[in-house]
Amino acid sequence: MSEIEEYDVLVIGACWLFGGTPTSEHPQARADGEEDGQVFRGQFLSLCTGIGSKYHIPKFKGFDSFQGEMHHTARWPKDYDYKGKRVGFIGTGATGVPVIQEIAPLVAHLTVFQRTPNLTLPMRQRILSPEEEEEEKLKEDLYTVSFKRRYQTFTGLNFDINPKLTLDATPEERALALEGFHWCELFL
Repeated sequence: MSEIEEYDVLVIGACWLFGGTPTSEHPQARADGEEDGQVFRGQFLSLCTGIGSKYHIPKFKGFDSFQGEMHHTARWPKDYDYKGKRVGFIGTGATGVPVIQEIAPLVAHLTVFQRTPNLTLPMRQRILSPEEEEEEKLKEDLYTVSFKRRYQTFTGLNFDINPKLTLDATPEERALALEGFHWCELFL
C-alpha cells in the first residue's frame, strides 16, 4: 500500500468521471490536490476523513474569559508536558477516549465533560503466552469464514438482527440477548 498512499495533501475537490475509462458502468473517482495541481484517479474514492477532520471549537459560555491553555485534538501539541496539570476534557468521541486514557495517569486532576456516553471496548494489548499465540494462529484460519459471514448479515458483523420485539421476548430471552452477549468478542 505504501507506494499508492499520499499524506499531507489537502484535497480541494472530488468528482465522479462518467463515460471515461474504464467504463460508464464503472465510474472513475478524481480528487484534486491543492499542492502543485496533483490529480488522483481511481475506480474508488474512500474518504476516511471522519468527523474530527474539521477543526471546530464551539463557543461555550465563559469561553472568552477562560485564562488557561486550550488544545483541540485536531491541533494537538507534540511533546506537551501534562504532569501536575488540572485538566478539563470536553467530549468522549473517537479521539477523546484514547487521549483521556493516555493523559489520566499523568495529570494531577482530570474532569471529563461528556454529553453522550459511547461504547468503548478494551484494546487488550498485551504479550501473549506461547499457548495463546498458538490459539491465535488457529483463529486466523477461521477469519475467512468469519468475514464471509459478515456479508450475510444486515449489520455486517458476525451476528444478525433479532427480529423479535423486546417486549415480545420472555424475560429469559431478554436477559440472554442483553446480558449474555459478549460485546468484546465482536472484534476478535
